[in-house]
Amino acid sequence: MRKIINLRDAQVSTATIEIKTLTVSNKQVTLAVFRQLIEQDLIAEGGNLNGVPWGLVNYHPDKCGEYNAHLHVVWQTGRDLRRSLVYLEPFYNQSLWVEEMNIAQNLVVRDYLMNRIDSYTVELEGTPVVIRPDGMSPYGWWYNRSSRACCVLESREKVKDYIDWVDQQEPRSFQKFLPILHAAVLGEMQRRKCWQDQVENLQNLPQLFIAV
Repeated sequence: MRKIINLRDAQVSTATIEIKTLTVSNKQVTLAVFRQLIEQDLIAEGGNLNGVPWGLVNYHPDKCGEYNAHLHVVWQTGRDLRRSLVYLEPFYNQSLWVEEMNIAQNLVVRDYLMNRIDSYTVELEGTPVVIRPDGMSPYGWWYNRSSRACCVLESREKVKDYIDWVDQQEPRSFQKFLPILHAAVLGEMQRRKCWQDQVENLQNLPQLFIAV
């Protein structure tokens, strides 16, 4: 059975909604003024804030609607206002690739390569040529075969001694470098966590309305 509502019992309840506006000198900031605010990063490279955040403005002044998800934050540094574009997902969240990681990779590769020599001798059309990283030059072309053979054997022995020495040094170099690598990666992880924590806090800022 359909219930009949008596008009004397009906009432309308209203909810109070707080709208915060961005004002300067008691005047609401307009789109033109907002666009003129200097763009500056609010979050520093280390994850700290460069100033005091005021709130979020849901307006894209630089045609950035096609960018990845981001916030426009109005913030204060000293006596000046700034605006900052803050990405919700930083670009560097793809891999922990730091300078120390590159050095470590080079050490691993050098440790892996067993045929490590800085130069070697080959014969091009009967003329011995020493090939080095910085170029090549004729070597021993005036020697007879026996003398040249002695030079080659002596050269190979020197190279063998060098390889044995490198075989001992390379693992030591990598082991000595490991703590530096661990510290660098840990520092980068902490920096990124601090950055992400700041982004989460900024998302909870109030929305500020500006005049058209």
